[in-house]
Amino acid sequence: MTFKMSITMLFSKWLEWQIKSIKNGNDIKAFNFNLYEASDAETEFDVQIVGCPSYSVDDPDWACETVFSSGEDLYRFDADDWEAALEKFSTMIMDYLENCPNNVLSLCPHISYGFVDGDLITVR
Repeated sequence: MTFKMSITMLFSKWLEWQIKSIKNGNDIKAFNFNLYEASDAETEFDVQIVGCPSYSVDDPDWACETVFSSGEDLYRFDADDWEAALEKFSTMIMDYLENCPNNVLSLCPHISYGFVDGDLITVR
C-alpha cells in the first residue's frame, strides 16, 4: 500500500506542476497522456501529457493536434511490461482524478491515455 501511495504522490506532484504551467486552459477541450517505453530501460515507461483543442470519438488521431504539452518533461515509472504499464497508469490517473483539486484537468470532460503507437483508452 505504501508503494502505491508513493507512486501516486510522485505522479500527482509531476502532474500538478504540468497543470500549473498551462497558460490558457480554456483552449483545452481534451487531455491525453502519451505513454512511451523508455529508450534506456526495458521495464521503465514515460508519460507525457498533452492538451488538445478538440476531441472526437470518431477520429483516433484527435490527440495529435495540441495546444499544450509537457514536452520532454516526462514522468517515469516502472512496470514489468507494456500491459502492466497500462494497468499501473490506469490506477495512477484514476487515483489522481478521484482525489485531485478542482483544476483544468479535473474539470475537463475528455481524458484518455495510451501508447503513442497504439489505441487510446478513454477515461471519460
